[in-house]
Amino acid sequence: MSEFGIAGIQMDVVAGHPERNLEQILGYAEQAAELGAQLVVFPECALTGYCFDSLEEAQQNALSMNSDCFRSLAEASEQLKVAICVGSLLREEVNGEIRVRNSVLTFHEGKCIDTYHKIHLPFLGVDRFVTPGETIHQPISIEGLKVGIHICYEGGFPEVARTLALDGADLVILPTNWPPGSSVSWQAIPMCRSLENRVFFMSVNRIGNERGTEFIGHSTICGVTGEWLATAEHDRTAMIFAQIDPEEARRKHLILEPGKYEVDRIGDRRPDLYHRLTQSDS
Repeated sequence: MSEFGIAGIQMDVVAGHPERNLEQILGYAEQAAELGAQLVVFPECALTGYCFDSLEEAQQNALSMNSDCFRSLAEASEQLKVAICVGSLLREEVNGEIRVRNSVLTFHEGKCIDTYHKIHLPFLGVDRFVTPGETIHQPISIEGLKVGIHICYEGGFPEVARTLALDGADLVILPTNWPPGSSVSWQAIPMCRSLENRVFFMSVNRIGNERGTEFIGHSTICGVTGEWLATAEHDRTAMIFAQIDPEEARRKHLILEPGKYEVDRIGDRRPDLYHRLTQSDS
């Protein structure tokens, strides 16, 4: 397939005001589409905010699947001819119990094509109160590009990106809410995960201050060898953009010098020796 335009939007978020955040998101999605993006990604909890202090508060601010915000995003994906990935707290009712998920929803061609729930939860912000997801999703196909999704803290679990790569991801995205304690993560995680798996990698962080927590920006796109293709400053609203060739991510066996220097980080694995990775410490 030909090159594919991807964009990430580094933005501030107004907690508890999804309509205001939606207005920003729709405007940025239009700009990204005009630039040639076929996929535009927004930060973790970009619709709802993140720094809530109780389950009750999270329940009040989470959005249900029939939300007008989600309908607007589905319509925009069709009108703009661009796939839109947006982070949001998601409200579910199960047997009379109201649960909250930290989710990323993907809209394409007028509908929601995937809803991923964060499976690794830090003891931080709203993640203290949400229900974890149950599975790593298969990469989703957007006009032939295979996109794997995980969220923020999960970037520090290399098993997730590796699983997505083994399942065929060309691009792995990481919508985040990285605070100052993640000042190394924004540099190391995108570079390492792309290099380890020979995939394109895009982290999309937010900026601004929410209830005393600062967010550090530095959204980044990395190529399949870990090199930076685009990065944003730490404190500015920004769009990062790159044209990527999925075929580069599908060439896992690199012949640098035939018969002398070849690298295959997928084919050279020894999964028969990795049993410890699937053992619980409990």
